Amino acid sequence: MADRVLFIGWGTPVRGREERALEVFNESVGLYGRMQQDGRIESFDVMLFGANTALGGCMLLRGDAAQIAGYLGRGEQFDSAIAKFAESYADQVENDHQDLLTAIARGTVRATVETD
Repeated sequence: MADRVLFIGWGTPVRGREERALEVFNESVGLYGRMQQDGRIESFDVMLFGANTALGGCMLLRGDAAQIAGYLGRGEQFDSAIAKFAESYADQVENDHQDLLTAIARGTVRATVETD
């Protein structure tokens, strides 16, 4: 029985690359279907979200710890990619926060503080 889930999400395709994005999506669905048939994962679900959303959709791969670890591999590549993403995301959040503070200071955005 699956006790682990791996979340794989994606955003909106780059304009002009929609056809290639669809090819990659279809290849991924085929791969996960074969992995399920081979017993390398227990199951997978695909979720598609509306257009122009930050998260265009996701796939959930379900399996036990060994199956998910087998998918991720033994090397450092996945760990490095997650660390790089986390650092990049944190930098973006800091930049967005600074932009918000600047917009508030300029009066472009109105901010209110609520107290309990």
